[in-house]
Amino acid sequence: MDTMKILVMFASELDIPAKEGHAAFHATSIEYFFFGENGELVQPKLLVDDTVGMRRGKSNLDPEMIKKISYIPGIYEGTFEMSMGSKGVPTLKLNDLNFVGQAAISLKPEKEVK
Repeated sequence: MDTMKILVMFASELDIPAKEGHAAFHATSIEYFFFGENGELVQPKLLVDDTVGMRRGKSNLDPEMIKKISYIPGIYEGTFEMSMGSKGVPTLKLNDLNFVGQAAISLKPEKEVK
């Protein structure tokens, strides 16, 4: 298993009751961005091609994981493992997380924008 710092932007408890033909579903839903060691993966980037930006990761974890969420937005050490996705494609699966520190999102002063 590998660990990576992630910027968690959303966390919610999911409690979907059972319906005919479908079992009940209980989980902690987490949405995040890969952060890098010092935030290098979430730095602003200038559009130079047709695509720019960051796609969020999303995971459903054990329902008890909601207790590990301290602050949003926050930096967490995420524990990942490779698994096979529903279409047979290898994917990184978030299994655990531990709080590292609070995160603040702010506007860069205009003189710092390049």
